[in-house]
Amino acid sequence: PTSFGRLYVASHLGGFLDAHPRVSVELDLSDGFSDLISERIDVAIRISGAIPRSLVANRLGDSPRVLCAAPGYLARHGRPARVAELADHHLLAAVGQLPWRLEGPTGAVTVDGISRVRTNSSEVVRELTLAGAGVALRSLWDVDHDIAKGRLVRVLPEHAGVSDAGIYAVYPRAPLVPATVTAFVDHLKAHWSPPPWSA
Repeated sequence: PTSFGRLYVASHLGGFLDAHPRVSVELDLSDGFSDLISERIDVAIRISGAIPRSLVANRLGDSPRVLCAAPGYLARHGRPARVAELADHHLLAAVGQLPWRLEGPTGAVTVDGISRVRTNSSEVVRELTLAGAGVALRSLWDVDHDIAKGRLVRVLPEHAGVSDAGIYAVYPRAPLVPATVTAFVDHLKAHWSPPPWSA
């Protein structure tokens, strides 16, 4: 995914290339789905609840998601005290990301609605949230620094996105896995253990 690749993959490529100077890298960042076999992709990062059996999946970490909004938005619109009150707020989500499935003290709950802005970009949703346009359900790896610095505030902190999503390095099943793929996955594991985002 674009945001994750920019924040957590690109920043580690220099060290990987220094350790493996004969390896050439092409980094493709996209929020769309890529067919690894037909597009001849060696390894991909997927954030998902399930990985097809046709791929080898190396779990690199969890991907917790939290509800958040900018302090300015909450000052203008109030802070929801219950999940049902989200229906009175501006929701922000990329195409295909609603409804939200949340877990809370009383179990699972679904929040449906229409995003205030229609976009196919998760990065645009993040920027809209920072600008005070509404409430979003964001991956913690994407917003933990903004929450720590007070640019965003957690909303309904006792609720979070369902915890079935993980971050995986995946590659096609094959009798022989290229050494470059194994080296790259090991490199990411070393830098993400523990994950650099807050739990």
